[in-house]
Amino acid sequence: MIYDNEIQISDILYERKVNYTKDSIIKYLADNLWWSITIDSGRENVEEIPAGSLKTFKLGVYTAIGNYTDPTDSEVLPTYGAPTYLPECTKGKPGGIESEKEILYPTLLNGTQIDLTLS
Repeated sequence: MIYDNEIQISDILYERKVNYTKDSIIKYLADNLWWSITIDSGRENVEEIPAGSLKTFKLGVYTAIGNYTDPTDSEVLPTYGAPTYLPECTKGKPGGIESEKEILYPTLLNGTQIDLTLS
């Protein structure tokens, strides 16, 4: 089973005054992006699982151009263009992708490669 989750970070980039250019985003995130995986163990604290210990965990960063409308004028939800993956942001970090291929064609534990571009 493949599970994915998206976390928008554009507001944080804005707050940190990062230019919305590809090079600026890559530089900032390559230097400052970190992540952890946690589980609720039923104890008082959550436990962190080292990303490098998970055989199938992959994390990637992408940008997409959004088309927005004013929600007071329209009920139309934003639409987004095709993603541009930025593997430079996660390369060399535990679980980080080094190429777009790792996200678009994930490999299951049994060695089967899935083509997510067909879905």
